[in-house]
Amino acid sequence: MASKPSARKVPAIVASHTHWDRAWYFPFEQFRHMLVQTIEQLLCAFATQKRFKKFNLDGQTVVLEDYLEIMPHRRAELARLIRAGRLVVGPFYTLPDEFLVSGEAIIRNLLIGRKITEEFGGQPNAGYSPDSFGHIAQLPAILRGCGVDSFIFSRGLPRAWTKGGSAFRWVSPDGQTWVMGLSELGFYNALMDLSRQRRAWGERPNSEGFSRGRAEAEVKKIEAAGHPGAMLLPNGHDHWPAEARVGEMLAMLNKTMPAYDFRHGSFADYADLVRPHAAQWPARQGEMHDGALAAILSGVFSTRMYLKQQNAYNQALLERLVEPLATAATLAGDPHPHGTLTYLWKTLLKNHPHDDICGCSVDATHQDNEDRTRRLRQAADFLCNRSLGWLVHTAPKPAAIPGPRLAIYNGLPRRRRVLVQAQIVTHDDQPRSFVLNERGQAQRAFAGPIRKEYRQVWDGQAKQVVKRLDAWHSLTFVADLPAMSLSQWALPPAGASLPKSSDKSGTLRAGKNWIENNLLKVTMAGDGSVTVRDKVTQRVLRNLNVLQDEADGGDEYDFSPLPKDKPITSTGLRGKVKAALPGRAYAEIFCAFNLKLPAKLEDSAPRRRSSGRVELAIRTTARLLPDSRRIEFTTEVNNTAQDHRLRVLFPSDVQTKQVQVAEHFQTLSRPVVMPPGDADDSQRPVQTQHAEEFVSLTDGRKGFSLLTRGLPEYQALPGRRGVQIALTLLRCVGWLSRDDLSTRRGHAGPGLATPQAQCLGRHVFQYALVLHAGAAQEAGVWAEAMAYTTPVHLMQIEAEEGAEAAPGASRAAAGLIELDDPCAVVSAVKMSKQGQVVVRLWNAGRKAARFRLRAGFDLAGACMADMLEQPLAKGRLACRGHAVTLPSLRPCAIATVLLGPAPEVQSAAEPLMQRLPEYSPGGAELA
Repeated sequence: MASKPSARKVPAIVASHTHWDRAWYFPFEQFRHMLVQTIEQLLCAFATQKRFKKFNLDGQTVVLEDYLEIMPHRRAELARLIRAGRLVVGPFYTLPDEFLVSGEAIIRNLLIGRKITEEFGGQPNAGYSPDSFGHIAQLPAILRGCGVDSFIFSRGLPRAWTKGGSAFRWVSPDGQTWVMGLSELGFYNALMDLSRQRRAWGERPNSEGFSRGRAEAEVKKIEAAGHPGAMLLPNGHDHWPAEARVGEMLAMLNKTMPAYDFRHGSFADYADLVRPHAAQWPARQGEMHDGALAAILSGVFSTRMYLKQQNAYNQALLERLVEPLATAATLAGDPHPHGTLTYLWKTLLKNHPHDDICGCSVDATHQDNEDRTRRLRQAADFLCNRSLGWLVHTAPKPAAIPGPRLAIYNGLPRRRRVLVQAQIVTHDDQPRSFVLNERGQAQRAFAGPIRKEYRQVWDGQAKQVVKRLDAWHSLTFVADLPAMSLSQWALPPAGASLPKSSDKSGTLRAGKNWIENNLLKVTMAGDGSVTVRDKVTQRVLRNLNVLQDEADGGDEYDFSPLPKDKPITSTGLRGKVKAALPGRAYAEIFCAFNLKLPAKLEDSAPRRRSSGRVELAIRTTARLLPDSRRIEFTTEVNNTAQDHRLRVLFPSDVQTKQVQVAEHFQTLSRPVVMPPGDADDSQRPVQTQHAEEFVSLTDGRKGFSLLTRGLPEYQALPGRRGVQIALTLLRCVGWLSRDDLSTRRGHAGPGLATPQAQCLGRHVFQYALVLHAGAAQEAGVWAEAMAYTTPVHLMQIEAEEGAEAAPGASRAAAGLIELDDPCAVVSAVKMSKQGQVVVRLWNAGRKAARFRLRAGFDLAGACMADMLEQPLAKGRLACRGHAVTLPSLRPCAIATVLLGPAPEVQSAAEPLMQRLPEYSPGGAELA
């Protein structure tokens, strides 16, 4: 919207700030040294410059913690400035790349950021994310739910959204909420360093010592684009110190540009100025991932893929296992580990800034990312063992299963079938071929080699040291797990035989080069490609799982193809195919072969692939479980080549112009072929795009969905018989930034070598195919994807463990919550500080729905809440027994529910003050 001429001065907020990448072209500790210097200089400016009124310490609060670890004596001084509104912090904890982290992780990011802001006495800041590479469609709902009504940003704005001005109402996918979308048209360095402290931009300062011409140019640019009655002129840049003389600069600007009222302020001040006009702004809906006005660098979706895989697992571990398990244990009497959980979330969130999770930094930065992952998993594993041990300790001991037991926890709110791989220790070395569930029913298991070890132990009865045999039994079996609860499995006595009535292995069969269950038959060729026949619908798909490799002349930010480069595929290679029915627990077929590739790109002009060749050892596996419609693939690659992109191809039998992808709290539709953009775009659109849990195709009758574990980049390719999905496995480059790409103009960062971004060595990639009828939403693909990507936790317990527990505690051990509707997708089950069970879920269907939630414990009450876990007015919900029916949720609507345990459950949740026995370490890995 063009501003209207008026005699009244236009307010112009000059917002002094620094955008602080915690790690990028230096690793974290080196940048922290710079941060300490920057904040020390800032404190000096506040103390000595009367005209220096406010400073925006980026949009993240983690920098306060980073600084105070080194300078703890400054805490009171920082708190004083924050309380006074002079030092403005938040609203995030860290500034994440929104696409590469989960929606729940973004909510926790804002919750932790708000908590730290309040601890320092500050007020909620405007929503501010200056440099993330695009923004997800559900961000308006997340921001508004966390008490933020504005969003100030630089990248991703679609060109079509600029018609009418730089401000708009950004509406959530459910149409229920919106925030003020405020684009920094001059980027976040509009008035960077106008003083003569630095000779930036090559312009000589005027007699007052300031570059007035640049300020006038920025103002004219914003006027031409149209502003919402006020201007925002950021004064800062990446790792930029405070410009202490900004007060003098404002005096000069107010003197020379009298039509404007230049003020030193914050991003929140700007939001306050324009808020009264927001209701008149145009409404916009959808994701912001457009490079027309600023590069969005979407090649980061596949840079250092191992980071994406680790993060996807870490998020699922915290959201869908650690927190539900800790909550169940609390209801059974274990003190809740709020502090440990906060530590785990902070550790995870420190890997989420765009220069970290995107993989676009120096090697040392990403070594730190992997170190955080190791520490997170160590702590998470310990906490899971503690919580699961407490549940076992307080739950009734199942009488039907003697001997050593295996405790398994399913953190999803619906029943699921998983392939369990475990080790159970006995004191005999007799092999076992089945396990027993809590009802004493047998389940066939595949027994691996038994590892034996003799130990010297004290025999209390004989009062002497004796030699004891410990035998480690490796067992693989399919377990049907109840919703969000503990289940227990035991080894039968030595020599016991499998009851015939329990043998269900007839649902699986295998031949020389094929496997099948009652729903699907999978045939594998010598090049690892497969043919799939749906035995119910008779659909047949061929040439699935073909590997394709091509040269990549790009950098950590963007892929760049070479002219006339011909992709190399695995088609026609001759490997050895073998099928197996391990213990008849599952069916598996695999093929091993070598893929010969050019070793690297030559340092020549133009660049080309080298004549030297290397071989990549490949092993690809397809697996079927009984009665499953999911074909699970594992491809292992020993990468010895550089400067290339490796993808796996899945041609479908579906013709469509739209692809449906799992995104944050929604199923998003995108064109199969992205529009070409305009010649003057800052960065033209690319065909590779992002997806979270799956990519799906449908023509209305049949559907084709590819599920992934931490592989977020896909490309949809039109084909004669159907759309083909190309899933990226590896993108290998050796530079942080280059200036000779065909997909981007100039550098996107420093031109530094990053040899570890070549991703040499062994990699394991996991993905799955589901054939179904209709669209993903109605076919339950979300539930299928959650079951595929969510780990379980298991640990061994001794036969005598378990006791009669209080009613509330035993119910917590039996089940926390359950939701049968596959369109109800849960993102969080956790314990609030007030002792309520918090459940966050959203509607993945295409129609409004009323979901029925069943709790496994007695309820005193339930109510709807916002994302800050504050009850909503008129949000009280009726409880019938253990069931709660939610109000109607629109498609893509996110809801937070508070469940109040009944008094007897709260009584059972008091610490039992009993010493827990020692437990063997467990594991949370999916088979």
